[in-house]
This record gives sequence, structure tokens and C-alpha cells, in this order.
Amino acid sequence: MTSNKSPEERMPAEKAAALKKRMRLGLIVFAGLIVLEIVEYVLGVTIKRGSWPILMILAIIGSWPIVHYYMHVTQLWKRDHEE
Repeated sequence: MTSNKSPEERMPAEKAAALKKRMRLGLIVFAGLIVLEIVEYVLGVTIKRGSWPILMILAIIGSWPIVHYYMHVTQLWKRDHEE
């Protein structure tokens, strides 16, 4: 027998709220990365000389959210996930 309820309806309210919060944060980070990439593109196209250092700084700034939020590298150093 299958249930017609969505996965969000079958989980407890606390878990559903936490999942919704994480999904919203992920979408905000994704939107921020899109904006940053647009800025990088515009700067790269419009500034002809001396744009390399600016673009490198923007690339480094853009890499941190990817590593932190999507690759979860910072969780490697947390001690609360002991086996």
C-alpha cells in the first residue's frame, strides 16, 4: 500500500522545518553565486587592462560558499560526528 503524502508531510514538523530552512539557505547561496558570476563576467568584458587581480579576488570569494555550503568541507573538522 503506497501513501499519497509527500515526503515533507510524512516527516515530523521539526525535521520538515529544518529541511525547509536548509533548502532556502541553499537557494540564497546559489542566487548569490549567480550574481557574483555575472559581476565577474561584466568586469572581465568591460575592463581590458588590470582586471586579472580583481577577477582572482572575486573567484576566491566565490569559491568559499561552494566549498562551505555544497562540498561541506568544514564538517571534516567538527567533532560532533564521532564514530
